[in-house]
Amino acid sequence: MTGKRMLWAAWSMLLAVVFVLAVAGCSSVSPTDDDSYWESHLAAATTPEEVQEVYRNAPYGSGVQKAAVEKMLSLATTLAEVRWMYLDAPNGSGVEKAAKEKLEAILTTLLAAATTPREVRGVYLDAPGGSEVEKAAREKLEEILTPRLAAATTFEEVRGVYEDAPYGSEVQKAAKKKLGTMRRNTK
Repeated sequence: MTGKRMLWAAWSMLLAVVFVLAVAGCSSVSPTDDDSYWESHLAAATTPEEVQEVYRNAPYGSGVQKAAVEKMLSLATTLAEVRWMYLDAPNGSGVEKAAKEKLEAILTTLLAAATTPREVRGVYLDAPGGSEVEKAAREKLEEILTPRLAAATTFEEVRGVYEDAPYGSEVQKAAKKKLGTMRRNTK
């Protein structure tokens, strides 16, 4: 019987301690719910990854989260970082517009250096829809692929041109037609 009493006494003591702590003001609110905690972390953040961590953990829609987005945009230098900012920004926001401008500047530089269909297609796919960079990449891709399509003699070469061509372009339509002709001739 003494074992049961000891177990009951220990259980009672544990509940009493929990009750006292709860009444004494041990709040369930963590210190991270306070904006000042995240503001200090944001001020100390120097890399896009650190700022992104603050953005992810700060309360949704808070001023800290908005400031983190602006800081991430100013720190973003690579195509991947700027693309993420552009895609993650709310539609029509100032952050989206700034990220779009920065993305277009990076892609314009990449487009000028691009020489292969894969490189130009990468710029075309990364460009914001309807932008001047997208139009220029589409034109450059068609300029590269048109002579390749004319010189293509095998099914694989024509299929490669078809896959690299912008969707709905004249080059893609011509490649599709040539593929159809090649299929009919092999039967």
